Amino acid sequence: MQDFPLLDDGFVAFVVDKFSASTGRTLDVDRSRVAFEQFHRRPEPLLEVAVTLMMQPGMDFDDAVALQLEKLAKAENHASTWERLSALERLLIKEFARNPAAKPFTHSALAAFNKQLGVETLGTSQLQKALGRLDEKDIVSKSPRGVYEFENENFAAWVRNLADAP
Repeated sequence: MQDFPLLDDGFVAFVVDKFSASTGRTLDVDRSRVAFEQFHRRPEPLLEVAVTLMMQPGMDFDDAVALQLEKLAKAENHASTWERLSALERLLIKEFARNPAAKPFTHSALAAFNKQLGVETLGTSQLQKALGRLDEKDIVSKSPRGVYEFENENFAAWVRNLADAP
């Protein structure tokens, strides 16, 4: 199985051109490119932003992007995924969202996990099982490059925002 190549800036230019041709208004190419990156180069959300702006000409571009990001989060039901995770799994996910190259089996990491979880000793087997469950659930897995990667980058962004929230 082969992955499709990622869409590039040519797609963004295409959307901007079609928007201008359809509405007589302009979209800023640079801001559209940034939004496309926020959508992890998925075409549908950027197209939805353009349609929203066509249907609601008075809406601000940033508001249309925020609306689409919110729709994606709800559709993907990140909160439900989060709620189904154990405390250890949540802790690991937060760590990997901040630092994909984290080394969870180091003594310092284990000590930090113990403290955050309020337990005396967290065994490496417990940690290994939690990592295995995250992999089985298609949430986070260790790549051949040795970093922990999220299956869904939108979920990773959601976790980063959650971790940054007061």
